[in-house]
Amino acid sequence: MSHSSQPKYSPETIALHYGYDPLATGHHAVSVPLVASTAYAFADSQEAIDIFALRKEGFLYSRLGSPTVDVLEKRLAAYEDGVGAVVTATGQSAHSTLFLTLLRSGDHVVASNSIYGGTFNLLESTLPRFGITTTFVDINKAEEVESAISDKTKLVFCETLSNPRLTITNIPEVSEIAHRHGPQQPTAHHHQYPRGIRDSSSPRSASRGRHYPHRGDQPCH
Repeated sequence: MSHSSQPKYSPETIALHYGYDPLATGHHAVSVPLVASTAYAFADSQEAIDIFALRKEGFLYSRLGSPTVDVLEKRLAAYEDGVGAVVTATGQSAHSTLFLTLLRSGDHVVASNSIYGGTFNLLESTLPRFGITTTFVDINKAEEVESAISDKTKLVFCETLSNPRLTITNIPEVSEIAHRHGPQQPTAHHHQYPRGIRDSSSPRSASRGRHYPHRGDQPCH
């Protein structure tokens, strides 16, 4: 879900309160309710048709979203200063969604050689079956990243603090290398601890807690 305007709150306020107004709910619960329903009511059949056809915002089925998940997505989007967020059940499903959304047969990925084993296997063994190949590099050696990018590269992937080696990635440097090869070349990075990712040289990051050099970059948590 997306948020319509840039919030002017501190990261702490966003993390605690953004995306939920107790006074607008009718029940005034301060904590975000945990909605357990799998199905949702519609005013009439036309509303159901419009929501299922994605012509109108609304909830269809809990696997696709719920009021509780919607609040979390709005908070993450605002917290990362992004246009939207998608929440999944696991980190591996987040990575799978990311790759299958951005990539297609014939595309190429440049990935850090220091990443979670399940993601390594996904890139090394599973995605090649669908025509998507990956070159693994030392993500903090700029010359390796640069030389691995080709005209088929659609994504540069890394982990901010890698699992399990805790390699710290220089996100601004990697992002700049990727975008030199095309303005739409995104860098995807997996954050274990988003609040701690900070570029102290950026006035924007000092107030907002993080800094992504290019709007097309995709953080995963």
